[in-house]
Amino acid sequence: MSSFTLKCMAYMFMIVDHCTIAFEWYSGFRCIGRMAFPIFAYLISEGCRYTKDFEGYILRLLICAFMSEWIYDIVFKDEINLFFDLNILFTFALSVLGIYIFESLRKYDIFKPFGYFVILLFIILAQFFRFDYGFLGVGLILAFYFLKDKKQQILALFIFTILKYSSVIWGVVAKEFNILFLSNFVGYVTTHNIYSVIFSFMSAVFIFFYNGERGFSVKYLFYVLYPLHIFIIYLFVYLK
Repeated sequence: MSSFTLKCMAYMFMIVDHCTIAFEWYSGFRCIGRMAFPIFAYLISEGCRYTKDFEGYILRLLICAFMSEWIYDIVFKDEINLFFDLNILFTFALSVLGIYIFESLRKYDIFKPFGYFVILLFIILAQFFRFDYGFLGVGLILAFYFLKDKKQQILALFIFTILKYSSVIWGVVAKEFNILFLSNFVGYVTTHNIYSVIFSFMSAVFIFFYNGERGFSVKYLFYVLYPLHIFIIYLFVYLK
């Protein structure tokens, strides 16, 4: 499975998720969207591993992130806020920037410890400014990048899924064993949330079969597709 194929599948999952929110489709379709982020996170880590132009990579992500934010806010939040609850492209850009700074600093032994500080700082920033997927999102991208073995990467995805949906998992335990005090902390558990756990980890199947090949080369198509698909949703929902 090539990088191009993975990107197509991730975008398909994401578009289904966004359409479900915007058009108020059956909420179960959102479970399909849970597979999108892990695949994108993996592809971002692979992009960092092979890119020869970190600056250009970061710039493209930031341009698309800023282009998308206003329409993203209108469609999904009904207000424009350029400081908090930022779209997923900001999460990607922050992660790539963190890897770039880390790799630049690690070339010099005296500055190498600062690289780890930058990584920690960026993880905190992602959570503080409420980037999409927060510190877990940045953490998963970094884990995919620094872990070279495919099995270790899938283990990282498993840990991410457990942490991301821990309230759901503990909720199932509380309900199964009738642990009332635990139920007070985890909130309401729905079938949709349980399936979100399953589908999120199912993305490991696609990652496992990634063959390291690029496939069709459409360098800028996927950058344009993110803001474009949100804008099309906007046209259908708000200008109909």
